[in-house]
Amino acid sequence: MSDGQEVSNTPMRVAVQTKTHLVPGDDFYDRCQKINNLICQHLWNQDHEYTKYRWSIYRAEFAFHNRTCYFFLDHCRTNNDEPPVSWYKWKGTEFTPEDKRQLIRARFRYKMKMTEAEIEFMRRPSEDKLLKELIDPMFWDQLDALTEGKERVDDNKGQLVDNKGQ
Repeated sequence: MSDGQEVSNTPMRVAVQTKTHLVPGDDFYDRCQKINNLICQHLWNQDHEYTKYRWSIYRAEFAFHNRTCYFFLDHCRTNNDEPPVSWYKWKGTEFTPEDKRQLIRARFRYKMKMTEAEIEFMRRPSEDKLLKELIDPMFWDQLDALTEGKERVDDNKGQLVDNKGQ
């Protein structure tokens, strides 16, 4: 979902990373309410409704300045344990989408499952070298196993290319 689209019934999880001092508001409740409103306004042009979205936080210790914290919003409840996740960073004035390569790197490091979209992203020939420069060598075999023997799409031409020798 992109910035300012209408609310849909598509389940998704929004994850926002920021620093404690960048979250607007006075006390804990006020800050959580304001960041949730900002997320919902950014994505769906509406304020957060507590009955509509499930939300959670991690490390939102606002008494401490400049600490990394996370906010999560689940849009449309689902039985799926792994809904699509959209990652953003809040810089105090704007949301910026998180880089896919960094997310893939984190999934390897935390031993998390890759989504189908991430696997498809890794299959792009242009990503082989870039990912291997970013991902620790101890994970290269896992990266190769996820992309090996699969057809890849050349993102420049939109055509299938042979995976061998890539």
